[in-house]
This record gives sequence, structure tokens and C-alpha cells, in this order.
Amino acid sequence: MSEEAVKQPIAEQPAAKPVVKPAPKPAAPADPMFTISASPHIRDEETIPHIMWQVNAALLPAAVFAVWWFGVPALINMVVGAVVAVASEYVWQKAMHKPLTAFDGSACITGLLMAMSMSPLLPPYMVAIGSIIAIVVA
Repeated sequence: MSEEAVKQPIAEQPAAKPVVKPAPKPAAPADPMFTISASPHIRDEETIPHIMWQVNAALLPAAVFAVWWFGVPALINMVVGAVVAVASEYVWQKAMHKPLTAFDGSACITGLLMAMSMSPLLPPYMVAIGSIIAIVVA
């Protein structure tokens, strides 16, 4: 590039015209297409304890069959699992100063399912340890 090209003034460009946007039209009031809210989205009169005890009742036929098929050891493990789960939830909630939900049926489901998923030949203390871990840790 020569020095003459550098010294020459740059032609002034014409000033840009300001862009004027039309004012937005106010939205017509209408029902919203979607309503955003926190769950639960379906409201009902059923409570959590009611639902949990319904689940416990639904497990009864399988529990009765397990006792018929496997005998008294299965019954002992199911009782131990449920009782220890409810007791451990009660003790843990008391220790943590939380509201007591030990008798809403959820701990009973946990203990019952824990016992039903293990062998009836397993010693009851192992079912008890599993129930405690399931409630306190999980």
C-alpha cells in the first residue's frame, strides 16, 4: 500500500436512519394453553397412608401363598421384616426430630417386600438387618 492511499481521507458514509419498531399489540386475554404447577397434578381425597395400606392389602394374597408354600419360616421372616422396618423408621424419625410417618404403611411395605424377596431359610436376624438398612440408609 502506498503512502498516498493511507493519507487520503475516507469518504464519509451517510448516517443510518433509525429503525422504528411498531409498538407490540396487547395480547388478548385468553385461557392459557398449559398450566404450569408443581406435582401432584391430579388432586384427590386419598391420603398417602390410605394408599400405602391398600398396597399392603394387595400384598396379602402373595404373603398367604408364601406361608402356604414355604411354611412357618416364611411367616416368621415376614413378621420380623415388617415389625423391624416400622420400629426402625419410628426410632430414626424420633432421633432426627422429623414428623412421624412410621405408621403410614410404607415401612410395613418395605419390610414385607424385603422378607418376601429373601429365602424363607434365611435366619430372621438377616431379614431384620436388611429391613434396618432399607429404612435408615435408603
